Amino acid sequence: MSSLLHSPARRPEEHPLLQALLVRHGYPSLTPESLPDFLALPGESVLFFVEDPQRFGETLDLAVILPELVAASPRPLRAGVLMPAAARALAPRYGIQRWPALVFVRGNDYLGALEGTHDWSEYLRLMPQLLAAAGTPAPVVGVPLTRLTSAAGAAS
Repeated sequence: MSSLLHSPARRPEEHPLLQALLVRHGYPSLTPESLPDFLALPGESVLFFVEDPQRFGETLDLAVILPELVAASPRPLRAGVLMPAAARALAPRYGIQRWPALVFVRGNDYLGALEGTHDWSEYLRLMPQLLAAAGTPAPVVGVPLTRLTSAAGAAS
């Protein structure tokens, strides 16, 4: 297995552990264009925001953990993979600030995110809470909510 963890790939998308998510586990590789169709499917989903494993080694850890999380989920859970370009494009939409990340959604409703990697016990504790959560709008990076509130107050 260590050869898989340390095998050099020309592009992050070509890394064997990331390819295994697509080929062996059948998770779709999502793009900003394909994400709406994926989210339109019923039930809960987890979106894996991938970053270059050469820069963010935890990406490979999460690539191994993700199928185990899906199998351990208390509810049916679809997984989709956002390779680095798509992940970077969509990260602001979901408030992602740390790589790699898992974002839990129900349709277009945001349930929550787990950024970076965690102990297995933390995943098992947090995932059922996230999947049972009421959906909310995603926390968008870069939108100054205090300014929006101030602007609304000033306009009154």
